[in-house]
Amino acid sequence: MAEPFPWFQAEMKYICLQLEAMGAAGIILACVSFRKIAGGLDSKPFEFIGKTSYSFYLVHMLYQFTAGPRVYQMTHSWVLTWLTALTLSYATAWLMYRFIEKPM
Repeated sequence: MAEPFPWFQAEMKYICLQLEAMGAAGIILACVSFRKIAGGLDSKPFEFIGKTSYSFYLVHMLYQFTAGPRVYQMTHSWVLTWLTALTLSYATAWLMYRFIEKPM
């Protein structure tokens, strides 16, 4: 079945991408412009996220596709599945940062 307005969906995608880009630019501008926001980003949790972000990037899909489905089968809860994958990913990311990235 053909869509009555196929161009509408493409335009909406374009508009949503533009809004996301403007939102990201607004967040960056706010961080640069306001000392309270910039000061909040110097906190220990954000430093931890920054230091382990590359390791997290490398391992997060591993836990989404291995542990995630198993946890969901046991609990039938998307929240517990997400929290488990997030916790395992950050624990592994910290270990990789501590023992692989930092010593180099």
